[in-house]
Amino acid sequence: MAESTNGFVRFVRSPTFLMLTGAILCVTSGYEVFGEFEELMSGESDVGAHHGVFVVGILHALHGVAEMMEGSAVAGEGVE
Repeated sequence: MAESTNGFVRFVRSPTFLMLTGAILCVTSGYEVFGEFEELMSGESDVGAHHGVFVVGILHALHGVAEMMEGSAVAGEGVE
């Protein structure tokens, strides 16, 4: 059981998982954000929770990219 738990934890902390969950957050909230973009610019709509979820999704995906870049830099140092 400990091995399956370690595998699960490793998967959840992986950069791929971070980028995937960030992309899912961006796509699902982006539908609302871009759907009411014209209303927001004309002042007919307020900023809602979906705007915050969109920002969190972007930050989550960027965190995954940063983790992946750090991992590739460490792997590059090991090759030298």
